[in-house]
Amino acid sequence: MDPLLRKSGWDIQPYTDKTPLSSYHAIALEEYPTNNGLADYALILNGKIVGVIEAKRESVGPQEVLTQARRYAIGIPDSVALFSFDEYRVPFLYSSNGTINWFIDVRHEQNRSHEIVRIVNNLFTHTDRVIGQATSARKQVEIQSQTIFHQAFTGKLIQQNEPLRGN
Repeated sequence: MDPLLRKSGWDIQPYTDKTPLSSYHAIALEEYPTNNGLADYALILNGKIVGVIEAKRESVGPQEVLTQARRYAIGIPDSVALFSFDEYRVPFLYSSNGTINWFIDVRHEQNRSHEIVRIVNNLFTHTDRVIGQATSARKQVEIQSQTIFHQAFTGKLIQQNEPLRGN
């Protein structure tokens, strides 16, 4: 789970009651205490708890444990809960075994849980492709710039359309 969170831009830190949530930005706090037990991770964005994750071993199907994430989302303490969607105190719930990831957005009653691994993998594949294209383009620009500078400093770069004028 940790590599997936890091690749998604989340820093991972152990929970401590000595640091206020307001000081966190894009942090996954491990073993976050709720009124219904410890959530494996609480996702903190700009000082607000926006999601909880229930993580399991790879041999456990995460779709079966999304109910634990629901329980933790209901048990977020009033003192830190900034959201309320019916009984849920955070909008986004996840369960994962590190390979398969399930997600539900509880802000809407009609939403159902979804497996997001394919979506995430497709986005990462697309991102990797775009980064590769950008890297290739950057190299081409560097080569072209070096060629232009070389031509300019060796006298081979002159404007072709203007006749040369003498004194």
